[in-house]
Amino acid sequence: MILCLANSTYATALKRYVDKFPKDSVICGLAFLDTCEDTKAYLQMMMDWHEERNLPNGIVGSSLYLAMEDEEIVGVIMLRHELNAYLERIGGHIGYSVAPDKRRKGIAKWMLEKVLAIAKANFHMNACLVSCEETNVASRQTILACKGHFMRKEVNDGITYEMYKIGG
Repeated sequence: MILCLANSTYATALKRYVDKFPKDSVICGLAFLDTCEDTKAYLQMMMDWHEERNLPNGIVGSSLYLAMEDEEIVGVIMLRHELNAYLERIGGHIGYSVAPDKRRKGIAKWMLEKVLAIAKANFHMNACLVSCEETNVASRQTILACKGHFMRKEVNDGITYEMYKIGG
């Protein structure tokens, strides 16, 4: 398995990944996917955001990484380069998901460990804020396995989030 920075050459693979999820579901780690006409346009937008170009007002620079196994995307993870007020309260620095058919195999922990190292080495982040829905036991276990320290709970639109700090 490898972790690579997303670019438009992965558009078809990303479409296959998205198709594995229930229609109209929110796929963590793919923020704003629904604002683009297709996965190629989305990946172009992500490449711009990685370079901190063409950022809409209130949006922070972000890097999307793909966990690849045999040319298949098995997970996605987004690293936000900084926090705005919303991300400080709810979203955090990192959001991720694993393909439904690839869960419970350690992929989320592997991705989170890799991106935490990238955050420190490339973006000089000694600590990252990571959140999960209170009901998402697997994500909580992943965060705790990566030495996450519980900070607080936050409620947004009727959903309770647990906020964790890793590092620092």
